[in-house]
Amino acid sequence: MRRFVYKTDKSFEGKTVKTFLQYRGYSAEIIKGLKKGGLLVNGSEAYTIRTLSENDIVETIFEDEYPDTEPCVNPQIKLIYSDDDIAVLYKPPYVPTHQSIGHYNDTLANHFAALFPHSRFRAVTRLDKNTSGLCLVALNRLSAAIMCKNRPKKLYYAVVKGNIPDHGTINAPIERENDSVIKRIVDPNGKPSVTHYKTVRQTDNSKLLEIALETGRTHQIRVHMSYIGFPLLGDEMYGGDMTEIKRQALHCGYIDFLHPITKEKMSFSYPIPDDMERLFSAD
Repeated sequence: MRRFVYKTDKSFEGKTVKTFLQYRGYSAEIIKGLKKGGLLVNGSEAYTIRTLSENDIVETIFEDEYPDTEPCVNPQIKLIYSDDDIAVLYKPPYVPTHQSIGHYNDTLANHFAALFPHSRFRAVTRLDKNTSGLCLVALNRLSAAIMCKNRPKKLYYAVVKGNIPDHGTINAPIERENDSVIKRIVDPNGKPSVTHYKTVRQTDNSKLLEIALETGRTHQIRVHMSYIGFPLLGDEMYGGDMTEIKRQALHCGYIDFLHPITKEKMSFSYPIPDDMERLFSAD
């Protein structure tokens, strides 16, 4: 059970509980879903239309939930951080975030279910199956609703070969390729997409790029790097060299955000995995 307790101030004198909860970041769906016993004012059950006074105590109660996916028997996902409201996980490559055809019990959601048996899997950030890195998960409905409005900042790390400029910005709209469910392309009729990159490490033939996104289109980094002639190593879909690595050399290595409840600034980092590290030792 997760309980939130608030004390009203003079600014909410004469206003409704609904208005107060909206101010605290509660979505319309969450407010509507507060069932009997889930909303108290000064210790008594209340409705959201109740009028408040200064110094009223408003409480909301969220009962435990149960995962909607089967838990892994032996979870291998690394838990970086957790509290009552959020969890930060490291997702290794080749692990899908959500269940799909052929992946019913080996996803991040399955591993999460084993680690958090009283929470639903609400991924705030998502990664492609073959992309490694940090994932942020909300542990209750309120945290999820607040974080959907305040998206985390992420930095990605990717490996390319060739004489790419040390830094740059790619501003090119992205659209779904005709007749493809997955693949994307740069197209004038696509959605605005902006990618910033800079070199943070290099050898004679490989460069590790740090990448920040202004937009979050599907496959944005992979599409943009291929578009400028430097596809990610291992990215078969977008023309990457498969010789040294068998998945796109892409890793979410940094994330920062405001905690949805405490409003504390939080940040986490995680180094590139061994398969990407070997791309530099092999030169």
